[in-house]
Amino acid sequence: MNTKGSLKIALLQIAPAGTLEGNLQKGLEACCRAKELGADIALFPEMWSNGYRIYDRPVEEWKAEAIPADGDFVNAFGALAKELDMAIGITLLEQHRGGPRNTLVLFDRFGERKLTYAKVHTCDFDVERNLTPGDDFYVTELDTALGMVKVGAMICYDREFPESARLLMLKGAELILTPNACPMEINRLSQLRGRAYENMLAIVTCNYPDTVPDCNGGSSLFDGMAYLPGLEGSRDTCILQAPGQEDIYVAELDLEALRAYRESEVHGNAYRRPRLYGLLTGERVEEPFVRPNRREEENPFGGPDEVPEVKFAELSEVEDSALKYAVIVAKSGGKWVLCKHRERDTLEFPGGHREPGETILEAARRELYEETGALDYDLRAVCAYKVWDYGILCAAEIRGFEGELHREIERVVLSETLPEKWTYPAIHPKLAAEVKRQGSL
Repeated sequence: MNTKGSLKIALLQIAPAGTLEGNLQKGLEACCRAKELGADIALFPEMWSNGYRIYDRPVEEWKAEAIPADGDFVNAFGALAKELDMAIGITLLEQHRGGPRNTLVLFDRFGERKLTYAKVHTCDFDVERNLTPGDDFYVTELDTALGMVKVGAMICYDREFPESARLLMLKGAELILTPNACPMEINRLSQLRGRAYENMLAIVTCNYPDTVPDCNGGSSLFDGMAYLPGLEGSRDTCILQAPGQEDIYVAELDLEALRAYRESEVHGNAYRRPRLYGLLTGERVEEPFVRPNRREEENPFGGPDEVPEVKFAELSEVEDSALKYAVIVAKSGGKWVLCKHRERDTLEFPGGHREPGETILEAARRELYEETGALDYDLRAVCAYKVWDYGILCAAEIRGFEGELHREIERVVLSETLPEKWTYPAIHPKLAAEVKRQGSL
């Protein structure tokens, strides 16, 4: 395999220093050392800001150690990334509305923040139940010395759900960064091997060394390529598995070979049959998988008993980067266009999260297409709205539908009147009222 054109990823398998300031200084020094070793990307283990010290301590004590994702600690690594001309994936216990999050912030080699990802699959069977889960998986284009690389992220327990890596693959990821804080034994390593193989992508994992309780090093890179030209039979996709001791380990990924493999082999999204997978997005849990401590699914508009305040603003008054959601109030032939989720008996307007790299209007158009099948329409921005985070409110006149829905929507309902049973009764009626008030429909 080619090594001259390899992407070099430094796995900072280092033990925490015991304080935020100590972790800052040790982390900065480790990044400098990674650059000396020729790294293009440096990756920290899980929750580096406090060394993942959330066990065997009072919850309120470690919650108080949460820091902002745009504060001095994180920004110091952004500045260093620019100085070193090296991407850095720094991890932290993040201050967040509703409770701290387990977060990765990825800076590119120019010091630009490219991705902020919070762990989606928090370990709710234990103390991580006190964390706020992330709400999506993200992929960004990372500018490296070898050109643009599509990078996603998952954290530790996310690995144990095949959907995590699958979604990242479907969003275009070539490389998944995976901070970790647990023993990397044969079954967890097998999960990483399997995720890389079945999605034809690379997964790099950075763990704490064996001097840290309940950790054993074993940071790794699996490149996902089971077969190579000129090689008889399959090969081991494990490019690096570090020993237990503290050190910085550099893994080399042959991007050219990986891209050629993805263009010709049979896994990933080559032969899937997603029309048959609707049950995968179901929310019903039955025996033997019912657990009393399972967290109920959350949504960005609040629960059914919450009555949040909805505020409206001119789009010019809100920073574009602050617009995280798009909701489209739509009509077709004079009737309201509403969506019925597969697992709900309520209705809602089409809408959803903005994806990395999208403009907010691109997000609105994508959501309108994915949730209604709309192909021929006029869409316009109405205003910004805010519940807890900002979003864009759009209006659309739909003239034609594709007739085939995507994702979790069961059907589209065309109605002369607005529904009595809303999915988000405290939010969507107010959005409709604002669109009507402004005369947009």
